[in-house]
Amino acid sequence: MRFVWLGCLLLLGSLLSAGTQDSEFNVNTHYTVETVVISTEEWSTNLAADHDRHGKLSSTLRKDVAALIGEKLNPTMLEDVAHRLRKEFRARTVEHHVQRGKTPDYVQVVYEIKLRPARFDVSVPKFLYHSQQTWSGSLEATASLRHHGVTFGAVSDGDELAERYSGVVARYENNRLGSDRLQFRFQFEDYHQQWDQSAEQAGLGGLYRGRRNIEPEVTFVLAAPLKLTVGASFQ
Repeated sequence: MRFVWLGCLLLLGSLLSAGTQDSEFNVNTHYTVETVVISTEEWSTNLAADHDRHGKLSSTLRKDVAALIGEKLNPTMLEDVAHRLRKEFRARTVEHHVQRGKTPDYVQVVYEIKLRPARFDVSVPKFLYHSQQTWSGSLEATASLRHHGVTFGAVSDGDELAERYSGVVARYENNRLGSDRLQFRFQFEDYHQQWDQSAEQAGLGGLYRGRRNIEPEVTFVLAAPLKLTVGASFQ
């Protein structure tokens, strides 16, 4: 008899707990999302007010996050957005909080992104094979710290130009040069040219044996996603 009473008490407790969770869920879904705020240590954007004026979000994610505004609060959707933010920014953590809105029955959703102090990525921008040109490819390694990025790479490409060129590339990028609306990029390339037999017969082989390129570039964020880029290339 003692075990029967114990089982009844456990069952009653589980039912009360489930009822409390369901009640909290139902109360939350009665609220309407007034705005969504996404912030890091370096920038913050209010999707209802400035529509991501920093242009930090990809167009697809920005559209999906903005679609939450005006809809009923959906905890499942909030978790999904947090997961996508963490993946897109390669963040250490992404936390979201629900705050009282400016009008009754409305709430603000705030996402706080904790970025990793530094990142290191390796990419292969190009890799292909041609029966006559053989292999062509490039390999790049990028180190990122906050809004700074430094890239070093190696290239061997017989597909893009009439001649095969091989060499190195270095690039520095700053996506916040004193202001969120100013970005800077500087690229250096140093290549050695190799001409095949057909190019030699056509008289192209003696044009040049090496090529060096210096390319500074400044980007002004006028009104996201509208940008103005000004640069030059010295070869």
